[in-house]
Order: sequence, then C-alpha cells, then structure tokens
Amino acid sequence: MLNHSALPCVQDRKGTWLRPMTEQAVDALGRLP
Repeated sequence: MLNHSALPCVQDRKGTWLRPMTEQAVDALGRLP
C-alpha cells in the first residue's frame, strides 16, 4: 500500500493539499475487505 512517505517531494511542494487527501484515500482503501 502507498503512504505519504512514498509521495514525491515535487507533489508535496506543488500542492500540500495532496498529502491529506492522499492519506484519506489510502486510509479508506486500507479499510476495504
């Protein structure tokens, strides 16, 4: 599973909003059966 540490630095600098949004998406996927 992907996590926030796997995201590229460029994505973090260009849009810090991608980090919390991605974490929520990963957390939701992690809850799937």
